[in-house]
Amino acid sequence: MLCSQDGVSEGQFAPVVHEEVTQLKRAFRAIDPKWSPALTFVVCQKRHHVRCVQLPLVVLVAAPLVGVLSQGLSR
Repeated sequence: MLCSQDGVSEGQFAPVVHEEVTQLKRAFRAIDPKWSPALTFVVCQKRHHVRCVQLPLVVLVAAPLVGVLSQGLSR
């Protein structure tokens, strides 16, 4: 599961992640106590201009775009 929080100031990264992830995990357990999906939580600073889009695999393999990360890679 990929979740994101946009518009967070740098000093609030840790508190936001802690609170949001705690609430998400609580919601997962409410749905099914045994359910624990893989979770990626992305926190973005205010005033960024990054956009997330899903590209066809053919595009990523044939001609990777600058700044595009392949599935399973992180920076």
